[in-house]
Amino acid sequence: MQEEGDAGKSRYLRFMILVIAGILAVQIHWSILLLVGWYFILKQLETNGMLDKWNASRVLGVLLMVRTERGQKALEFISKPRKAWRIFGELGLWTCRFVSAIVLILFSLTFISMILDPSDVPSASPSEVILIPGITPTIPLFWGLIGLIVALVVHEYGHGILARAHGMRVRSFGLLIVGLIPIGAFAEPEGRELLRAPRRERQRVFAAG
Repeated sequence: MQEEGDAGKSRYLRFMILVIAGILAVQIHWSILLLVGWYFILKQLETNGMLDKWNASRVLGVLLMVRTERGQKALEFISKPRKAWRIFGELGLWTCRFVSAIVLILFSLTFISMILDPSDVPSASPSEVILIPGITPTIPLFWGLIGLIVALVVHEYGHGILARAHGMRVRSFGLLIVGLIPIGAFAEPEGRELLRAPRRERQRVFAAG
């Protein structure tokens, strides 16, 4: 009887927390309400063991990490010209360094310009600064999501191709999802093989994509 009472109190407490969070979220912004709802959905799926069945896991409370082992045959076929991909990886590494230097210079110049003459700095709303499909005015939801998914797949497949080109196995690919929006992706090389690889090879893998 006492265990049933404790379970009832626990359910009631969760319900009250959800109600209070919902009320606060409505007062703040509708997106917060959706995020809170998504958190409780993931929590319930995790408790019921559904995430394990889907080969998924919850990260940082609200991130859904979905893994798949599909695409391994295509990855093996594409990465067969090992030497060519290694050359490509070296070019990509130097490209990343060059672009990073340019971005740093532009950022520094912009920062200096803001300090010297703040009046010339155009104001922008958060939705214009953070590029999110369906929220940013210039990015439609449907085509924005399609473009984002394609970019994520190509980018992460690049990491996988370079890993295979250097003889490392790729355990899985996956997406990071919040609600219905994919916000990131990942390629998951074999951890020990990645750590044992020479530093230059690791840099090529990280710079790929």
